[in-house]
Amino acid sequence: MENSYDVRTVKIRTPIIPYQKNTWDCGVFVCRYAYALYHMRHHQVTVLAMLGQTFKDFTVMREFDFGQDSIDPMREKMRLLLSYLVPLYKEAKQREDKEEAMVKREKKKERKKDKEKGEGEGEGEGEGEGEGEGRAEGEGGAEKECEVV
Repeated sequence: MENSYDVRTVKIRTPIIPYQKNTWDCGVFVCRYAYALYHMRHHQVTVLAMLGQTFKDFTVMREFDFGQDSIDPMREKMRLLLSYLVPLYKEAKQREDKEEAMVKREKKKERKKDKEKGEGEGEGEGEGEGEGEGRAEGEGGAEKECEVV
């Protein structure tokens, strides 16, 4: 049986992709690649669709047509977007924190009620005679007071 992958026959492709020309724009380039992929989300990319097309041709598509000169405007768009999103995030986070604190307070109240209810039940019946106390059977079957440690 013939192997479909053979290191001796696999073609190595070097796609033409935009590169940064400095050491600080890598994050913006990654975001720009993600933006290009987002715009291609409806483009069918399958082995069958790529048979007549090399990976190199794929990355030359319009969505990947950017370079260092388009990074400054992209950075400004990102800054503007964040200036709108950060206040919305902070507001949502404050609401979430308040709701979380309220849920914690309610749970604490419920636990306190349950504890008080549990202490109130069975008083005077030999059960729960007080914290740290109980009854045990001594020698000869006689009950005696004992402290639970």
